[in-house]
Amino acid sequence: MWGPALLALVLQMGAVLMQGPRRGGADGALRDIVGAILGFVFALAVLALVAVAIVYVVQRLRQLPAGPATVHASPTAPNAARALLDERYARGEIDDEEYTRRRALLEPAPRA
Repeated sequence: MWGPALLALVLQMGAVLMQGPRRGGADGALRDIVGAILGFVFALAVLALVAVAIVYVVQRLRQLPAGPATVHASPTAPNAARALLDERYARGEIDDEEYTRRRALLEPAPRA
């Protein structure tokens, strides 16, 4: 997306740096050489800056956690867990004892 526009900008800046008043003689030739070198160095500096920015962004994205950082308990969480437990019991994935044990864990403790 930004690649072609950035490349065009770098090339334009290099062209501007290379241009200067053409007086001819040794002074004009030296100015052309220095302008070409400065344009090339500027283009390399911009490309290096873009490369460093890309590496930085990629490294920061890799450090982000894959999922949510914290699990928030919602009022429907026990109901969803109970529904899943009921489904597993109905499909025969767990036996009576396992169902009873897990259901007891999901039930809220009686308040005193």
